[in-house]
Amino acid sequence: MRSRILVAALAMVFVAGSALVAVSQEAESQLQLVAEVHVKPGLVADFEAAHNDRNERKTQAGVSFLTRASISESLVYRFTTPVGDWAGVDKRGSEMGELAPAAPGMQQAVEAAIDHVDTYIRRTRPQLNYVPANPRLQPAEWGFVHRVELYVRQGMMDEVAGVIQQAAALYEQHDSGETFFVYSQVRGADGPMMEIALLAADAADFYTHAAETAAQMGEALQGLRAQVGALCRRIEISNHMIRRDLAYQPPG
Repeated sequence: MRSRILVAALAMVFVAGSALVAVSQEAESQLQLVAEVHVKPGLVADFEAAHNDRNERKTQAGVSFLTRASISESLVYRFTTPVGDWAGVDKRGSEMGELAPAAPGMQQAVEAAIDHVDTYIRRTRPQLNYVPANPRLQPAEWGFVHRVELYVRQGMMDEVAGVIQQAAALYEQHDSGETFFVYSQVRGADGPMMEIALLAADAADFYTHAAETAAQMGEALQGLRAQVGALCRRIEISNHMIRRDLAYQPPG
């Protein structure tokens, strides 16, 4: 079953994500902080209440960096905060230091709810993104993220990017309306790693279009899949539901 899912996922990557030369080449790369919070089963409500309390305290403190939120099928909450550059990393840390402390009961609840937290810093790769002129879905319609993490062999990052560039021509040829973003880990464990995020309305929407594009690309797609697989130590796939209710939007 997992092998079939992997084929479909990589199909979507090299179909929905290959038109990286079609987007603006002038977009600037930026750093993003990523926190993956592993919550204990049965304690989701406690965690979310504590998280929303933290968002309120961030508003009161005037934290100026937005944070996007999603949750995986295995109850891993993923929070992504764009910070721009390394100075932004420091500024955000300074702002977070100004938060009022959580109420004792709330702090105890969140500590009990969390199993562990994984963090890393990634850089956007705008030259590898694909945002079509006529996307199938608008950002407000995105409700689902299909993530493909490519754990690249040492020294092979440029080669992986090159395979994605080869896929761009195939993607353009089929005039796909999907949207696709690419990131590279710059600080964290188990690198080097490249991440591909594909957006859809929901899981059914994603897999329906993944199957359609895989059928359209045929052997050409399979060849690209084989190339990227040979350049990676492993590939991990996860699905996430976007949680706008847990996101943080700076005041003003």
